[in-house]
Amino acid sequence: MVGNWNRGAILYFVVAFTLGLMTLRNGHGWMFFFGIFFPFLWIFGAFMRPPERTAPAWEPGRVGAAPGRARRLCGSRRTEYAGNSSP
Repeated sequence: MVGNWNRGAILYFVVAFTLGLMTLRNGHGWMFFFGIFFPFLWIFGAFMRPPERTAPAWEPGRVGAAPGRARRLCGSRRTEYAGNSSP
C-alpha cells in the first residue's frame, strides 16, 4: 500500500517538474511563479503558445541608432556616438 503512494508521489513530481519547465521555456514566467501555489497554471502555461516578441527599437552597434539617446549622451555632437571622429 505504501509503495503505491510513493509511486504516485514520484509520478506527480516528475509531471509537475516537466510542466513547470515547459511553462518557463514558453516564456510564461509569471505562470510558473504562481503555479508554485496553483499547480494547474503549469498545465495551461505548458501548452499555451509563447508570447509574440516585437523587434527591438534600436540595435546597439548600428550607426544612427537611437538618435534621442545619442543626443542625450553626446550633446550636440552625435557623430561621436555613432563612431565617427570628425566634429
